[in-house]
Amino acid sequence: MRKIRFRLIIIMRIFAVIRWHCTNEKFSAQEYIDVNCNYPGDWDGAIERIEEI
Repeated sequence: MRKIRFRLIIIMRIFAVIRWHCTNEKFSAQEYIDVNCNYPGDWDGAIERIEEI
């Protein structure tokens, strides 16, 4: 998990905002990583859209 966590931190910029449209939740990059790394069992993710502000 540490290796995956480190890769995600590098890929996602500190100021990234992740939005889960199904649940209307908003996460910082660190919150997103923590939530998914603590999720039981296997998981994967996909970037569906990137918006620059």
